[in-house]
Amino acid sequence: MRISQGVFLLLIAAALGVYVEIEEGQKVCFQEELGQEVSVLVKFQVIPKKDGGIVLSPFTVAGTVKDNRGNTVFESGEVKPEGRFSFISKTSGEHEICLEVAGTQKRKMDVHIDIATGDLQVDYATLARSENLNDMELDLKRIEDKMKSIQSEQAYMRGREAAQRNTDESSNTRVMWFAIAQTVLLLGTGLWQMMHLRRFFRQRKIS
Repeated sequence: MRISQGVFLLLIAAALGVYVEIEEGQKVCFQEELGQEVSVLVKFQVIPKKDGGIVLSPFTVAGTVKDNRGNTVFESGEVKPEGRFSFISKTSGEHEICLEVAGTQKRKMDVHIDIATGDLQVDYATLARSENLNDMELDLKRIEDKMKSIQSEQAYMRGREAAQRNTDESSNTRVMWFAIAQTVLLLGTGLWQMMHLRRFFRQRKIS
């Protein structure tokens, strides 16, 4: 997506509420670094700015998620200006989470988006009521979910470290072979110059 088609923001925190202003018909996108099989909950609210000279007409919001390969992970279709959607990442890497406001009046819109990953998206109060959990069981469930989230994050970081290490080793190998080739080339050039100079002085001496 080109810059003219939307607004790009970098979202670093695992769960961070963000406010941004866009125009009706624009798209706002966030880049979120995710591991594999990470559950994500996106809450959003789009509010048109008050303008006494404009008659407000209905508008809708569409949410899309793409992975680092450009594959579509989730599409919400046109939904109400306030709501939520969730998805599970299938691959590790940066994911692009976008909200697009559909409309024709070019009104200014305040967009609030809150992205939660892992156990941060679990509503434990609702879970306790639905599964009849007491306080201790609920705490154990919360700890269990947190441990799973930490393990997933550690596995993802180990994978990234291994990939970075392989890249560094490959770069070091290329640099080493380049230095060797450069040294051989310099030695070959020096040897050729010495042989050329000896031949030149021998020819001058004979003449």
